[in-house]
Amino acid sequence: MLFVFLAAGPSAFFCAVPADEDQFRFASRLYDIKEYYRAIGEFDRLLYFFPSTKHKPEALFLTGLSYYRAGRFPEAEKFLGSLSAYPDFAFKAAALSADALFRQGRYEASRAGYAAVKDRFPEREPELLLSMSWADLMRKDFSGCLELYGLILQKYPSFERKYDVEYLQKSVGKLKDFKGLSPVLAASLSAVIPGAGQVYTKRPGDGLVAFGAVAILGAGSYLLWRYYGHKEAAVVVTLAAGFFYCGNIYSAWSSAKKYNVLYYRKSMDTLRNDYWSDYDR
Repeated sequence: MLFVFLAAGPSAFFCAVPADEDQFRFASRLYDIKEYYRAIGEFDRLLYFFPSTKHKPEALFLTGLSYYRAGRFPEAEKFLGSLSAYPDFAFKAAALSADALFRQGRYEASRAGYAAVKDRFPEREPELLLSMSWADLMRKDFSGCLELYGLILQKYPSFERKYDVEYLQKSVGKLKDFKGLSPVLAASLSAVIPGAGQVYTKRPGDGLVAFGAVAILGAGSYLLWRYYGHKEAAVVVTLAAGFFYCGNIYSAWSSAKKYNVLYYRKSMDTLRNDYWSDYDR
């Protein structure tokens, strides 16, 4: 009996786990507990010491996903974009690579990335058309957005996110139709009546301050000159009134421009926060 155990070797007493299996489990555990930078290092160690491991495709994918979840989007985009040779991860890697471009603010490149994935995986067309529409929205290509929404609703009436698309279609339609406030009109109103331009740009408090400052300084200048004879003081107060008057006109002009920018930014940020989702799901 002893001879049989000795002939069988150590595996007769315990099941030996391959070293690459241990390394992969350790790296995966780090990934699971969100230690992404350490996970990247351990996956790199696995691939360096065991280049032929059966876990290579998954290790490469999880490395790219670790870069993505750690917020290192340039590295994630390059890494995930190189995994097209592995069928089990090709779609998600390519889609996340386009997401990484989107998160970097490279909207035109991300749109091209989503389009390339759509051509390669036509069965995922509706969700990729929706992703392309987000790139258009961030570039303020509202017509392009609406065209894609219409295409999705026409070709895929049973799309699982149909109601989201319908809401986005209405919201983007409103953004497209928004003409914005006129900086010239705002400045003109404040030139005629100080503060009126600020009221036009939805800032009534600033309008009241502008009107009050110009009116008080103007009245003070008149009183100093006409009734008190302090001509030098009247000139100083008049210059101050002129300064506030010109500032009131510029303030109205800049307020109109700022209102338009903030309107678009707030509207798009709200839509993105409520309805955009990446492929890390």
